[in-house]
Amino acid sequence: MCRWTRYNLVPFLGLVSVLCAGLPSRQGTLFQLDSAGQLTQQQVLATGVLIGLLFLLQFPLGLAGHLATPFDSAKQMAYLQEIEAVDRECQSHGINKEIARAALGRITIPYSGDPEPRINGWDLLHGSDSPHLMTIEQARALLLPVQQLPSHELSQK
Repeated sequence: MCRWTRYNLVPFLGLVSVLCAGLPSRQGTLFQLDSAGQLTQQQVLATGVLIGLLFLLQFPLGLAGHLATPFDSAKQMAYLQEIEAVDRECQSHGINKEIARAALGRITIPYSGDPEPRINGWDLLHGSDSPHLMTIEQARALLLPVQQLPSHELSQK
């Protein structure tokens, strides 16, 4: 569980919701509400203690998962800024996103999957709203000079 992500949380919350939805049917067997239909003070206290206990049990796992991931946000930010600069060039030269993606090949964004699938950064390109007719070679000639990342970090088709 220390490697859980937000994608594992949704099914877990769904299970919790289903279990909680079934609690009213247990009125009188597993727990007893007061005369006003609310939890008693002891039940509120027990719930608070349970929440605190669960937090203390899960905190080390969350901390271990966080510390086990060597995340360098500066490197990822450099890639995202590169993609943004190329997208601005696509818009200024009238290059649509499909032509730009074909011209540029693949750029793998760091920390976008563990270990796979890694996101192709060029999939984030929007391209021009009013594209001009252009070949892949023409787009490549316009876009390759814009790239700032070292060529060994970009994988071309």
